[in-house]
Amino acid sequence: MNTIVSQASKYILLALMVLFTIETYMVLRRRDEKSRNRIMRKQIGLMVMFNLVAYPTMYLLSGDFQMLVMFLSVVCFILVVQVLYRLIYRRASMILLNTMCMMLSVGFVIQSRLGMETAMKQFIITSLATLICFIIPVFIRKVRIVSRLTWLYAVAGIGLLGVVLLFGRITGGAQLSVSLGGITFQFSEFVKITVVLFMAGMLQNRHDFKTVLAVTVVAAVHVGILALSADLGAALIYFMAYIVMVFVATRNPGYAFLGLGGM
Repeated sequence: MNTIVSQASKYILLALMVLFTIETYMVLRRRDEKSRNRIMRKQIGLMVMFNLVAYPTMYLLSGDFQMLVMFLSVVCFILVVQVLYRLIYRRASMILLNTMCMMLSVGFVIQSRLGMETAMKQFIITSLATLICFIIPVFIRKVRIVSRLTWLYAVAGIGLLGVVLLFGRITGGAQLSVSLGGITFQFSEFVKITVVLFMAGMLQNRHDFKTVLAVTVVAAVHVGILALSADLGAALIYFMAYIVMVFVATRNPGYAFLGLGGM
């Protein structure tokens, strides 16, 4: 019986993911706001159903009651995030929000299948990160000086990556972290924030070639240091963030094609 349920759940989860993807495509095609909102509400239902199928199935197979606790936690997280985004960021892309929540659901299910302790830790980290995600944009809007410290972000980011390059501990062939007082810091995670703040500050009002060139040079220095540290995964993330932000700011596909061609 358990085998039948397990196999059936795989096909149901796959079908839910396919339906979610189709609904995403339909939202992008529709121009009518009411129709778009109706489809996005259906996507929220698909997310809940995805978790409703996954976690009870894993509970049935493992007998671990924490699976049900995780199910309720993830569903509550999705619903709270949906409500708060609509209250705080009314101009945010709800289709992007839905996609984020669905991908998080998939990630939580995979983590839960591998180990509940790891999944719980990941859920707590994600919840805290989401809380910060709500606070930071409001803080930036209220405290104007934050958006003016563009070059400070660039210098800080390059400096932190330079410290890792010179003094970093090698893990898996790459220099990823620095230990200070027995505490390990992976500075590239902090620099992800500073490099985005730098590019956002530079491109928020000016989109001319000179500004784009300055952003390109600074981004290239970041990526170059990461390449020298053999942290190619982070280098790719930084590069793609640069491509997306320049394209969104300038609406010029030529910059995106040039950047991708430079790979």
